[in-house]
Amino acid sequence: MRLSSRLVRIPCRMSATLATPCSNIWAMALEPGLRFSSLMTDDAKSIARGLKQRDPELLDLLIEQYQFRLFRYLLHLTGSRERAEDFFQETWVRVLERGSQYDGRWKFEAWLFTIARNLVLDWHRRKKPESFESLRGPEERRSGI
Repeated sequence: MRLSSRLVRIPCRMSATLATPCSNIWAMALEPGLRFSSLMTDDAKSIARGLKQRDPELLDLLIEQYQFRLFRYLLHLTGSRERAEDFFQETWVRVLERGSQYDGRWKFEAWLFTIARNLVLDWHRRKKPESFESLRGPEERRSGI
């Protein structure tokens, strides 16, 4: 695959992440049908700047964009709707608290889901292992079975 050096304007309506008009987005033409877009890195840098400034509108947009996927992911990891809701809220609190740590070199989505996964892993590590004795019901304990 050879890269050509001509720039091509990508036709689109709006950016998927921050509602930025795509008329400002340019891509380098690769082979026919393939394009490399700077959209992802531009949006990641914009998100990083907004998180550093603790922009509430940006946070609202991010929650709106990722809420369903993040909740389904947490529901899959925890197996409990209540726990998934708690982790969902805690994930967004962490994004707000530690937004300055996101530098925009990687996709925001990867950073967000890593935060969520690490919260669940920490919870699993803190859980006390249950003994077989605690799994027995009260009747079984009294009868000595």
